[in-house]
Amino acid sequence: MINSGFIKFLYCLVALLAAGFSAHGQNLPDSFKIGKYVEVLNGDSLKVHFNCAGQVVPAGCASYYRVGRIDREYINFKGLVRDYFGDGKLAFVGEIQNNNLNGKAVYYYKNGNISETGFYRDHVREGIWKYFYSDGKLEKVINFINSEPFVVTYLDSNNVAQVINGNGNFLGTFVFNGCHLYQMRGTLKEGKMHGEWTMYNTVFRFGKSDGIELFENGKFIKGYSERRKSIPNDYSNYTDRARITFNSPYPAENLNLAESFFTPCLKDAKGQLIRTAILHDVRYNQKRLEASFYPELQEKLQASLAKDVTNQWLIVGLNVEKSDAVSEISVLSSINDVVLENSLHAQLKQMNLWNSARVNKVRFGYSHFFTILIHDKQVLIPKLILSQARENNEILLRLRE
Repeated sequence: MINSGFIKFLYCLVALLAAGFSAHGQNLPDSFKIGKYVEVLNGDSLKVHFNCAGQVVPAGCASYYRVGRIDREYINFKGLVRDYFGDGKLAFVGEIQNNNLNGKAVYYYKNGNISETGFYRDHVREGIWKYFYSDGKLEKVINFINSEPFVVTYLDSNNVAQVINGNGNFLGTFVFNGCHLYQMRGTLKEGKMHGEWTMYNTVFRFGKSDGIELFENGKFIKGYSERRKSIPNDYSNYTDRARITFNSPYPAENLNLAESFFTPCLKDAKGQLIRTAILHDVRYNQKRLEASFYPELQEKLQASLAKDVTNQWLIVGLNVEKSDAVSEISVLSSINDVVLENSLHAQLKQMNLWNSARVNKVRFGYSHFFTILIHDKQVLIPKLILSQARENNEILLRLRE
């Protein structure tokens, strides 16, 4: 799922950007797989593998996968969605309406117990959320008012109340950037963070402080983050935003369907995933896709777009071989627009300047997934728009220096 903030941003760009093909083609498959990233089921449902950052990745690299029905207009799911851990155990159940999480949501531990439950309104947590330990005992209760968290109750692992009516000392965990688990410790006053709070990395530096943040009645003042591990107590200061929070984004809230994230997903002899740097991006005509393939495809598809085309989005999959040849092309319209599917398929067949991937100087084939939005008769490729917006922002920053 492209997250709510990005969708709003994308449609704002659509408004700024927005100032024929007609023939009976072949019937393309309604069920297909795009590598190990995405599976289209019966033309109306999706199974998508994603990591802790919400990026679409191969199943072997994924922490989760989502199953649900395709929204006809937005690049998203619609209705009931279920997320599963990589081993197939249920991780999350929620409802997506109007392009946002809305209604009751339940998160689960791998042992099947509920980890937390509450309600979303337009992709924002609202009202009372209850959080539990893995053994099923209540850990804390948070009341979200206008997206701001107020901690009502906190019980330690021995079931002893440490925070009552919003006042007391808290010791728990939070997730930073969707992936990194940290321990957090500090004081709550009337449900808000107050005074000095400390964060600890639970994986690499358990028991040693990674940073300290100061709050006043819930308002973040400043933070100190350890800068160089080789020099004890060497800290850098920051005031932009708090890292310690009761409202960190979750993978289920941040699934981004713009494009698959290229990674070789290498494993060791025991089958454990090796964190390997990406040494060569997916390329077309020896250039990054944002500088070659996406602009060319957008221009071609826009020129061939039927005058009466309806708002929709398209799922696209490509298999690129070691020889640089494209062995398979898959296209699906969210509204089953066969004419547009065949037009896009034909244009993709003509675009044959793909390059195989290279990691550690070894060439190999790969699959690539991306999406296209048709809105008000405009062809928009989300990944391209994001890239252009990022470049424009960097130019503005340089001009201000």
